[in-house]
Amino acid sequence: MLESLAPPALAEDWDNVGLQVGDPGSTIKSIWVALDPIYPVVKAACRQSVDLLVTHHPLIFKPLQSLNYRTFAGSIVNLAVRHHLAIFSAHTNLDSALGGINDILASRLGLCDFKPLAMTRARQRFKMVIHAPRETEPQITRVLYQLRSEAGQRIMGRTAMMPVDGIVANRDSGKILHENQMRIEVDVWSDELSPVVKALAEFQQAIRLRPDLATIHRNLATTYLKLGRGEDARRALERAAELDPRYASPSTNRTEE
Repeated sequence: MLESLAPPALAEDWDNVGLQVGDPGSTIKSIWVALDPIYPVVKAACRQSVDLLVTHHPLIFKPLQSLNYRTFAGSIVNLAVRHHLAIFSAHTNLDSALGGINDILASRLGLCDFKPLAMTRARQRFKMVIHAPRETEPQITRVLYQLRSEAGQRIMGRTAMMPVDGIVANRDSGKILHENQMRIEVDVWSDELSPVVKALAEFQQAIRLRPDLATIHRNLATTYLKLGRGEDARRALERAAELDPRYASPSTNRTEE
């Protein structure tokens, strides 16, 4: 949500915006806002058990060579980590954002019909193409759409590929394979690319570690049923039953009704 209000792509090259300290997957129930992440502010937020501190100026501008708890940045990082406080910065990206600080200041001064003095760097757009077995399509689509908003297209067809070790799950590397697979094409902005690639890699690793987990195929069957794709649900359910005979019993398969 914060990055949609102040896209990181709007930040200047020298700036360091976004999450400064904390876990991006943590649950946020309370938020404080401050100009600077100075020690007294961070200490007060920790005393009130705040989950997220949003500041205008970043805590870290340049890469840290070491994390000394007696330095300005080190003491704050240490305090925030010990109290599970996340610190997030929206700096020059918030300045340049539509309805951001510059727009607010211009409005307060009574200015009208204003325009930027300089353009920020162009936001890059990439096309991501994913070839995957059809039964994994719902999970991959869910991963993609949780991290990005624009829809893509899906095409079913026969593909030829040579798996590379560590890149293609559950396939021997060095052999050209011809398989019926789903081709998923999506457009991804530069600031979305890293989390999308990371999420897909984690999904692929899960498949590699547990390719024979019957519950995965059972969950796929349930997803297909909700999508009204009965034939795909039947195939996924058959695969689940092959891996675990319990899924072949009528009592276990009531979601199919």
